[in-house]
Amino acid sequence: MRKPRAFLAATVAASFLASSCYTVVARPLPPPGEREGVTVRGVVLGTGLAWETETFEFSDVESAIWSETSLTVTGALNAPGQANHGRVETMAFPLADVSEVIVRKFDWVQVATWTVISVAGPVVIFLYLFRDF
Repeated sequence: MRKPRAFLAATVAASFLASSCYTVVARPLPPPGEREGVTVRGVVLGTGLAWETETFEFSDVESAIWSETSLTVTGALNAPGQANHGRVETMAFPLADVSEVIVRKFDWVQVATWTVISVAGPVVIFLYLFRDF
């Protein structure tokens, strides 16, 4: 009976690559026509220096509803060290106060890097091990 070690290793590697190829970035508030397609992970309120802003980041967003004047987000709040960390909350943010929206973005540079490492790495090891043949 053949053991599924190679399949298991490939599955673990693929899941690691897929999960590590996303980054969370802050983007300016999108125009009204593009808001529905944005995957919201949080909001930044206020403008200016870092201590003048307040960031609300969610680890798991159940829904993000845009209206003409506000953004309502329902999800698990990501606030390490706070009493409400991980608790599912619904929060409404007036768009006049929102300076940036935190989004999750697919990062092609990380995909290319991990692809090169996962393909070139074994080839280099193979060539090093069998260089005398």
